[in-house]
Amino acid sequence: MRGSFHLHMAKRKPAPAKIIIWRAHELAFAKSFGIICGLYLLTVGLIATYIGPGRGLVENLGMVYYGYEPTLTGSFIGALWGAAGGFIVGYLASWLYNKFAQEGKVYPYFPKM
Repeated sequence: MRGSFHLHMAKRKPAPAKIIIWRAHELAFAKSFGIICGLYLLTVGLIATYIGPGRGLVENLGMVYYGYEPTLTGSFIGALWGAAGGFIVGYLASWLYNKFAQEGKVYPYFPKM
């Protein structure tokens, strides 16, 4: 009797997995993206100031971000610009994600076997 049960279970196809779409928290994503962008611009500015590579990048970004230049003060100004811009872009990206993703909708997922 036991052998027939295992044969029956082996013939069954597995049920498809389900993907559940959740909402993104806009402020949390915006803050984290702003911090990452600010740290990136600060790091690039400090490297351009003390080591040298990236000087052209900082000068070009300085045309967009007022005050961002390859100096110590300019690096921190760039970090503030990066944090502000990253916050705005992160908020908009997570807001758009929440608009397009239907909350709690379950999508069937069929893995390749």
